[in-house]
Amino acid sequence: PAPLPDWWGQLQYEKRVMLYVSFGSTGNENLIPVIIDSVRDMNVVLVIARGDFNIEDRPQENVFTAPAHPGRKCMRVCSAAIFNGGAGTAFQAICEGKPLLGIVSNMDQLLCMNALVEHGVGLQLQASATNLTTLKPAIQELLESAQLKVGAIEFSRYTQKYDLQSRFLTALKQAERVQSQGFQKVA
Repeated sequence: PAPLPDWWGQLQYEKRVMLYVSFGSTGNENLIPVIIDSVRDMNVVLVIARGDFNIEDRPQENVFTAPAHPGRKCMRVCSAAIFNGGAGTAFQAICEGKPLLGIVSNMDQLLCMNALVEHGVGLQLQASATNLTTLKPAIQELLESAQLKVGAIEFSRYTQKYDLQSRFLTALKQAERVQSQGFQKVA
């Protein structure tokens, strides 16, 4: 996991709503300035994992950035997440019962977000069609929708019934067994 940024301790005193923003390695980081502009008149703090994207020339008192963050810790302190729609950040948010806004730009992100939207856990925008006009109302809905908050908490409880670590280890053992026995041709 990424180390905690120097400013991390300041977040514990924050009274405003916090949103975690992460576009990973495949999201459209050019949307970060649009996200910052979208919350300009909202009482919101952005905790942004910016990767290599440089937003230092846009300092604002409601924006905390670092190249990367420990995602699960961010999810615990933030109310929701805006991300690229990928499974990694989605899993972190699901574990913490947080609603999501996925801004998708490729097929696996689209498929992941379709499932999360279907389960009432999040909202979805297409990266190519995301701008201030589409993003601001989506962020407002993400923050204000009781249905999304309840859906995220219920989905988190549902997924916690599964011991993912032991299931993963079992799958690895099965794959190892298949590999040691050799792949058999299916007629």
